[in-house]
Amino acid sequence: MMLTCKTISENEEILEFSKQYHLVSGHGIEADELKRRTCVDAFFDSNGRMCAGYTVNCEHPLVYLSDLPQHIRVHDLYDSGDDIVEGGSIWVEDTLSDFERGYVFIYASWRAFSMKKRYFMGGARNPKVAQRQKFIFRNILFEGRSDKFEYLCVLYCGRKYILLQISLFILRYWIIQPVKKWLTGLKSMTASLTSRF
Repeated sequence: MMLTCKTISENEEILEFSKQYHLVSGHGIEADELKRRTCVDAFFDSNGRMCAGYTVNCEHPLVYLSDLPQHIRVHDLYDSGDDIVEGGSIWVEDTLSDFERGYVFIYASWRAFSMKKRYFMGGARNPKVAQRQKFIFRNILFEGRSDKFEYLCVLYCGRKYILLQISLFILRYWIIQPVKKWLTGLKSMTASLTSRF
């Protein structure tokens, strides 16, 4: 199945994005908040069903910077707001293949890269998600309890590092995962054949 990506702005599609994001992530995001983002992109399967999405944001107030506790707001990055692009609200249905998942992550990263900002910022309100993001983002701006959330992790990297992120997604979703599945299948087939003798 090949996914198609579309920047959405119609109220019905924004509401569907919000609903799907909540189902996949467990976190809510209001339609009005989504409408304030620079772009909201959704992926559709061959039947026209929304199955993944993400947002990219350069609009002020930046979401992750406004979520930071007061004592962090003295960081140099906080004064670089006009040179930051945020990637967020990414969700992918479990039914998508590794190739399709990789496609979504690569597309989202490329979209952030194309904004031509000096820094790329991401965040998580879930420690498990933050662990995965730490593999992708080089720097942690803040991790811990904030004024708004029990747990918040805000990460960032330089624009050029996005290209490395894309390479990591290609490696993981388009090379390593398929090879692992092939080897697992080969191992099962070998075990099945040897059990006959």
